[in-house]
Amino acid sequence: MMNSQNSKSKKKMTKADWIGAIVGFFIAGIILQMGSFGFMSAFIIAYGSYWIVKKIAQLFLKEGSKKFCEPVQKDGNKYKQEIIQNEEKNITPKKFKKKLIWVCIIVIFIIIIFSELPNQQDVELTKTDKNDSYSEQSGNLYRNIKYDFRIKFPEGWEIKSGDGPNILRKAVNNNHMISVGVREIPIEYLDKKATIKNVMGLIEFKDTLLNDMQEKFPDSKLIDYGESKLDNKPVYWIKYFAPYTVLNTTVEGILLQYQVLNNNIFYFITAGSTSEEFDSVEATLKKSISTFVIEDY
Repeated sequence: MMNSQNSKSKKKMTKADWIGAIVGFFIAGIILQMGSFGFMSAFIIAYGSYWIVKKIAQLFLKEGSKKFCEPVQKDGNKYKQEIIQNEEKNITPKKFKKKLIWVCIIVIFIIIIFSELPNQQDVELTKTDKNDSYSEQSGNLYRNIKYDFRIKFPEGWEIKSGDGPNILRKAVNNNHMISVGVREIPIEYLDKKATIKNVMGLIEFKDTLLNDMQEKFPDSKLIDYGESKLDNKPVYWIKYFAPYTVLNTTVEGILLQYQVLNNNIFYFITAGSTSEEFDSVEATLKKSISTFVIEDY
């Protein structure tokens, strides 16, 4: 008895279910091949597509079933007649057309959105040019004529080439450090007049940087963040605690990072020191950062 009841309670896949499932799997495959979304995002989008296509199929199948329904016999089956009458009330031609139009609009809207999204695998940032021929230095003043900016590092600090592929210059003094780097965005992906506020919100900026730091240094913690102006241009900044280990020695540091976007170039200035010394040098770090100027004239 139990088995027979369970088998009866199982819901069979309808034609609408099969149509929706096929289209949903098809869309999920396209999205995963695009590489712009993770598995979970693709699953959610595919399920939404399945639901929409299923509804369209149900509308068509119900409309078709009305044309071929069996006539009510003369001796009559009131229950069957009531069902047919209710279906006819619920799916009038006007309501059917209205539902169909709205569903089609939603489907077209989804198709347009995903067709316009760029493939993230195809977006390649331009390699930062660290050629020393573009660098000019006079005392503590550093200028880069390739990326059109200048900055004054603190007096007496040692200025040297930057580490990593995007850091152009850095200045160090014992445990204190300031570095400046750039990332260039291809013109086809971003309007040259865009500022950092056009690309992301302040909360998104904070979350993105903090998540990146916590991937490298899991014990990183947010201290503060905000929006300001640098060279009269919008800038986002973040202050965080980041412990890291070098040769079995754990160093606890506090870092400031400022980011500004101008003419498709992200400029980022990072400054920091050890947790014990940061407060004593913070004013010096901020004074140096405030001298940053973009020479786009």
